[in-house]
Amino acid sequence: MNIMDPTAGAYEHLVPMGDGAASETVKVLYDSRLYCVSEFSGYDGIEVVDKVVGRSAFLEGAVLARFRAMMIDQMNDDPTDDAVDELLGGFDALLNHPVYRH
Repeated sequence: MNIMDPTAGAYEHLVPMGDGAASETVKVLYDSRLYCVSEFSGYDGIEVVDKVVGRSAFLEGAVLARFRAMMIDQMNDDPTDDAVDELLGGFDALLNHPVYRH
């Protein structure tokens, strides 16, 4: 799966924002047993979620640029999910927001 091309293997969800706000589209760019990477309409960034520890981060700016460059390099080698998960593990220190299920 090419994580940097939102149309290649991505799937979308409409997420109601509550309090009468409009729904938002979420594109899931990568989903494995360990990590999920999503893009939200209207935001220039990517959310990375570690499913095991229940932590996430929203990457933007210079961190997002570095993330994309690393993922493009990784995708050129047609990696396995384990290889992509290992790369995402390099961002674990940034994943400091707890994930709440509702």
